Amino acid sequence: MGKKDIQGTADKTTRVLGRVPLGKKSSVKASTFRGPVVIGDNSRVINSSAEYSAILNSSSINNHADS
Repeated sequence: MGKKDIQGTADKTTRVLGRVPLGKKSSVKASTFRGPVVIGDNSRVINSSAEYSAILNSSSINNHADS
């Protein structure tokens, strides 16, 4: 993931595998992503996991795990 792909913030407990661009003003905490995953602008993801997904702009995801 290049710096231009990270326009939001992710904490140190978040794990990223593959390409996962992070949109403007988005934040991710305690989550795991297996790319490709796109996280839109102004989104919040907390304690969740996703793979092969798109998280739309202004979304809020809390305590979700892909199965």
